Amino acid sequence: TQIWQLISMGEGGSDSFREFAVVRPDLMEERSSDGRGALFWAWEFGNTRVVRYQNGVSSSSPLSINRAIVIISLFLSPTV
Repeated sequence: TQIWQLISMGEGGSDSFREFAVVRPDLMEERSSDGRGALFWAWEFGNTRVVRYQNGVSSSSPLSINRAIVIISLFLSPTV
């Protein structure tokens, strides 16, 4: 998908992803057939700019990376 392509480009695709997300605000809700979405792919490719953008975290915030890690951990945690 176009979302995956932008995120898999790493930090270089972050600006394009952000521009695409402005045009398509429903972007964060889209999933592939296996249930993966933009947040998972951002984690998978180490694209921290997309993770911060998706979670409304300012890149200048000292807690931005910690918050992103917590969000990703919750996303990947098995449900009970």
